[in-house]
Amino acid sequence: MEPGDVYNPRALSDAPPTTTGSDDAVAAGLISKRVVQLLSERTGRGATKVRTWINDELVTVVLQDVLTKGERNLADAGHDEPVLESRRAYAETMADEMVAIVEELTGSKVAAYLSANHLDPDIEIESFVLERATRGTNADTNGATAAAA
Repeated sequence: MEPGDVYNPRALSDAPPTTTGSDDAVAAGLISKRVVQLLSERTGRGATKVRTWINDELVTVVLQDVLTKGERNLADAGHDEPVLESRRAYAETMADEMVAIVEELTGSKVAAYLSANHLDPDIEIESFVLERATRGTNADTNGATAAAA
């Protein structure tokens, strides 16, 4: 997979993706695949679209169409909070496995893991802050960017 490619989880295979891109591009494709597999195993449904970005010390996985039929029916009937609560519970129970996937594939320790869901549109975001030095720039606490020393 190349950076920015949309991963199709319906075409899963055990073979790693072939790419001439960077190590981060390969890791991003594998993270996408493994996160979708884990979601499918734990919730009964994966995602129809997933995209992973690795930028310096931040890994972001955006998944689309992740809700089960039951969750979708509840959300459609206006019962958003129980659906969001169940998604938070899923995230808590999968946190260690999600972190292990990212640590294995990036070679970096995860300092923080955050998960959030949006119901309409059906989007889930998994974010991981890595304990590795940035490559080239650092942002100060005001958001300004300065060259790395």
